[in-house]
Amino acid sequence: MFLSDEAIKTDRRRLVVERMEGADEEAAALLKAKRDAEIALARLVTDVEKKGHFRLGGCASVAEWLVFHGAGDLEAMTLRGLGQTLAGLPEAEDRIRRGIVEVEKAAVIGPVVARHDLAREGDNWLESAAEDPIGRLRRKVKKRLEQTAQRSRTLVGLTVYVKP
Repeated sequence: MFLSDEAIKTDRRRLVVERMEGADEEAAALLKAKRDAEIALARLVTDVEKKGHFRLGGCASVAEWLVFHGAGDLEAMTLRGLGQTLAGLPEAEDRIRRGIVEVEKAAVIGPVVARHDLAREGDNWLESAAEDPIGRLRRKVKKRLEQTAQRSRTLVGLTVYVKP
């Protein structure tokens, strides 16, 4: 919603609005640059993880390596997940750049799309990332990971005798 240059009266209070020329364009350009940087960093993180470079700095994981270089914990995990998504679904990059899929949601689906053994017929994780709220998306990913983990374990029969 755009406001006029005039003051607006709301709830008997007077709001003064001042137009900032170029602010909309600057915000759009900065957000595009941020998204470009996140995609470039995510690709770097994928390469660093694949080659094990993070271990040279004494880090146990690529996320720890990113934190060592100044990223926050959440940012590091987001970049790792985004890298997994870009590696598993190359078509995701275009949707992220166009703003159809948020970076955070693309990062959430990373652990599932990076592993082909987790794929099921009818899966469309990019659609889910574009449409579902992030909480629901996290639950879907967690459920898929858990289903796969349960299926891969060998069950062992156990007989227990209990005394009264």
